[in-house]
Amino acid sequence: MINLRYHIVSLAATFLAFGLGILAGTTVIDQGLVSSLRQNTSALERDL
Repeated sequence: MINLRYHIVSLAATFLAFGLGILAGTTVIDQGLVSSLRQNTSALERDL
């Protein structure tokens, strides 16, 4: 049977990987998203 310690370690590793993935994704996507939103805002301001 699988040990309780194995479950705790695998659960902690899963949450750590999930957190690191979110952190890495937001830092990479954030720069491109901000640039795109600024361009869209400028285009809308010109149209108005």
